[in-house]
Amino acid sequence: GSAYSKPIEPEAVKANLEKFVGENLLSKIGIIILVVGVAIGAKYAIDNNLVSPLGRIISGYLFGFGLLGLAFKLKAKYLNFSAVLLSGAMAIMYFITYFAYSLYGLFPQSSAFALMLIFTVFTVAAALNYNRQVIAHFGLVGAYAVPFLLSDNSGNFAFLFTYVAIINGGILAVSLNKYWKPLFYTSFIFTWATYYGWYLTKFQTAQHLALALLFLSVFFLIFYLTFIGYKVISRENVALENIVLILANSFIFFGLGYSILDHSERFGNYLGLFTMANAAVHFAFALTVSRMKNIPQDLIYLLSALVLTFATIAVPVQLDGNIVTLVWSAEAAILFWIGRTKQINLYEYYSFPLMFLATVSLLADWMSTYDFGQRAEIVQNSYTLFNGTFITSIVFAAAFAFIHFLNKDERYEPALPEEIHKPLSYIIPAIALVALYNTFRMEIADYFEFQAIKTGVRDINSPSDYDNFRTDKDLGLFNALWQINYTLFFLSVLSMVNIKRWKNPALGLSIVVAKIFTIAIFLVVGLYLLGELRHSYLDPADAQIFAHGSMHIFIRYISYAFLAGAIFALYRSLKQPFLRQYLPEEQFDPVFDFICYVSLWLILSSELINWMDILGYKDSYKLGLSILWGTYALLLVVLGIYQNKKHLRIGAIALFGITLAKLFFYDIAQLDTISKTIVFVSLGILLLFVSFLYTKYKHLIFETNETEIINEN
Repeated sequence: GSAYSKPIEPEAVKANLEKFVGENLLSKIGIIILVVGVAIGAKYAIDNNLVSPLGRIISGYLFGFGLLGLAFKLKAKYLNFSAVLLSGAMAIMYFITYFAYSLYGLFPQSSAFALMLIFTVFTVAAALNYNRQVIAHFGLVGAYAVPFLLSDNSGNFAFLFTYVAIINGGILAVSLNKYWKPLFYTSFIFTWATYYGWYLTKFQTAQHLALALLFLSVFFLIFYLTFIGYKVISRENVALENIVLILANSFIFFGLGYSILDHSERFGNYLGLFTMANAAVHFAFALTVSRMKNIPQDLIYLLSALVLTFATIAVPVQLDGNIVTLVWSAEAAILFWIGRTKQINLYEYYSFPLMFLATVSLLADWMSTYDFGQRAEIVQNSYTLFNGTFITSIVFAAAFAFIHFLNKDERYEPALPEEIHKPLSYIIPAIALVALYNTFRMEIADYFEFQAIKTGVRDINSPSDYDNFRTDKDLGLFNALWQINYTLFFLSVLSMVNIKRWKNPALGLSIVVAKIFTIAIFLVVGLYLLGELRHSYLDPADAQIFAHGSMHIFIRYISYAFLAGAIFALYRSLKQPFLRQYLPEEQFDPVFDFICYVSLWLILSSELINWMDILGYKDSYKLGLSILWGTYALLLVVLGIYQNKKHLRIGAIALFGITLAKLFFYDIAQLDTISKTIVFVSLGILLLFVSFLYTKYKHLIFETNETEIINEN
C-alpha cells in the first residue's frame, strides 16, 4: 500500500457493519414484515367476517396512504428509510387493488387496470426521483406475489397476465433510465416462472391458444425492449450477462411458442414460419438499431447473430434431409468469411457451432441415404453421383475447404486464442478431407448395394418376404474390393497434390500413415477377397441365378495397378524434405523396402495360388509356394549385396527361416516322395547358393560394415 494508507481498525469494521444492519437491513426486513402482517390481518378479517368487503378495501387504502404520507414527511432527513416506507406503501396499493377486483368485484376491470397503471407510473417516478432501486423492488417486483397470495382459482388468467405485463411495463420504464440489474433479473425470473408454471398446469390448447401466444409475445417484447432500449440510450457495449439475458429471453419465447403451436392441430404445420418470424423480429430490431448514430457495433452483431440463429433453426424445422446440410454448410462458410475478413469476432464464433451442426446433419444424411435396409424396397431412380446426398457432400467438403484456406490466410487475425485456433486449423481440413473421401466411397458402396437389390431374387413361395430375398454375394466382395481400390487411389492423388502444391508436413505424415494402413488392409483383406472371387468364378454355387464373368479374375490386376500407384506415391512422399522431421533420410530405405518387398512377396504368392487354381493343380501350390519363397529370398540376398542393403539380406534370411518352418511343419505331412525330393533339393540348392554369395562377396559386405563401425566410433 502507499505511505499514506492506514490499516482498517476492527472498531471501524464493526461500526460499518452496525450501520448497514441498523440503517439498511432492518428497515427492509421491517417493511416486509409489515406488509406480511397487513396481509395476515386482512385474511383473518376475511375468514371471520369481521369487516365488510368495502370496509376491508378502504382500510387497506387508508393504511397504504398513511404509510406513503409518512414516507414523504421523512424524505428530507431520512432518504433511505423514506424510500423503504414508500416501496412498502406501493406494494400495499397493488395488493388492495387486486384484492378489490379479483375477490369482491368492487371495481370493474377497467378501473382496476387504471388504478394499477397509476400506481405503476407513480412508483416508477418515485424510484427515479429517489434514485433508489429498493422502491422498484418492493413496489413492482413485490407486486408479483399478489395474484398468488390472493388467488381464488377463478381461472381469470387474462387479468393475471395483464397485471404482470403492467408491472413489467413499469420495469421497462425504469430500465430505460436506470439499468438496475437485480431488478431486471428478478422481474425476468418471476415473469417467465409464472408463465411456464401456468403453461405446465393450466394450459389447454382449445381454450388458451390465443391467450398464451398473446402474452408470450408481450412478455418477450417487454424484456427485449428493456434490454435494447437501455443499450441504445446508454450506448454501452454489450456485456456477457446482457448476452445471456437476451439469448435466454429469445429462446424461452421460441421454445414455449414452438411447444404451444406444436400441440395445435391448426397451427402445427406453421412451425417453420414461426421460427422465421422470430428471425424477422430480430432482423427488424437490428435494422432499426443499425440506422441510429453512435450505437455500439457489438449490439448490432448480437442482434444479427440472433437473426442467423433462428434462420438456421428454421431450416430443419421447415425442411428436411439434404437441404438442411446444404444451408448450414453454406451459412457456416459465409459467416466465417464475413467474421474473418471484416474482423467481426461474433460472426466467426457463430460459424463454429454451425460447422458442428452441418457435420452432424451430413452424418444423418449418410445414414439415411446409404441404408441397405431402407433401400431394399426402392429399386428404381437411384443415380450414382447424381443424387441429393452426393451434391450435399460435395458442397459440405467445399465449404470446409474454403474455411480452411481462409483460416490459413495470415492477412487476417483469428478471433479465437492460439491454443484453440491451432487445433482447429487441423480439425477443419481433416473434416473436409474425410467428407470428400467418404462422398465417393459411399457412392461406390451405394452402387453395389443397389445392384445387389436390383439383381436379387425373392423366394417364389413368399415374394413379399424380404427375409428370403437373395442377393449375389459376389457383389458384396466387389463392393469391399472397390472401396479398398478407391482408398488407395484417393490417398495417392492426395499425396501428389500435397507434394506439388501444399507441402504440408502434418498432412504428409497423415497420408503416409493412412497409406501404409490401407496397403496392409489390401494385402490382408484385399488378397483374400480376390481369392474368394476366384473360387466363386471356378465353382459358382449360384451360377444359374447370378452371372459370373471374367471380371472375377481380371479385377485383381486392376487392384494391383492401384496398389502400384499407392506405393509409388508413398515413395515420392517419403522422399520429400518436409517429412524429414518425421522420417530421417537414413530410415527411408528400410521403411520403404519393407513395404515394397513384403507387398511384392505376398502378391507373387497370391498369383501363384491363383494360376495353380485356374489350371487345376489342387493343393500342389504348397510345394510351389515354398520354392517361390526360397527363390524370392535368394533375390533379396542378391539385391542386398548389390545395393549394399543390410536390411534386405536380413529380411531374406528371415524369409528363408519362414520357408523352412513351413516346409518341415506343414508341407512334408501332405507331400508325396517325389514332391518332397523336389522341394528339399530346390531349397538346399538355394541355401547353398546364398551361402556361396556371402562367401564370394564377404569383402564387400563385411568390409563395408567394418568401415561403418570405424566411422561411427
